[in-house]
Amino acid sequence: MNLSRAILLGLATLAAAPLAGAQVVNAKSIKRAQERIAALYQRHDQRAPAPGERGNPFRVGGEIPATPQPSAGGEVVSDASRDELLLRQAAATIKVTGVVNVANRMHIAVDRSTYREGGVIPVQLPGEMVFIRVTEITPRSAVLRLREAELTIKF
Repeated sequence: MNLSRAILLGLATLAAAPLAGAQVVNAKSIKRAQERIAALYQRHDQRAPAPGERGNPFRVGGEIPATPQPSAGGEVVSDASRDELLLRQAAATIKVTGVVNVANRMHIAVDRSTYREGGVIPVQLPGEMVFIRVTEITPRSAVLRLREAELTIKF
């Protein structure tokens, strides 16, 4: 009986020895793999900033006006000039592709949507959402309004 126990104990020891060695080898190979991954991909953590609207060569419609800045004297920009500036910024970001006649009413096509006179175009600007009203549409131009500021865009 002692002999059979000794054989069983020996077999158990032999069976457990490769498992302990395999764990050490796996830990070493895992550590090497992690070091290799870190060496290969450390540059990818420092991505270049995304290009802004100003640097986009495929943008049509002129330069985007700068965001309103307070003057050096600390003067506050009036609401009328702020509205005009926001309207110009919003008009520079939308893409008017033309005029569509639907049921004998003129509509302008803007960014895969159509808007008729009196319609409101939502435009997301940096920091706020602006709602521009279409006040007049002709075959060659459209008049956009933001509160008291008006802008005629030609196409």
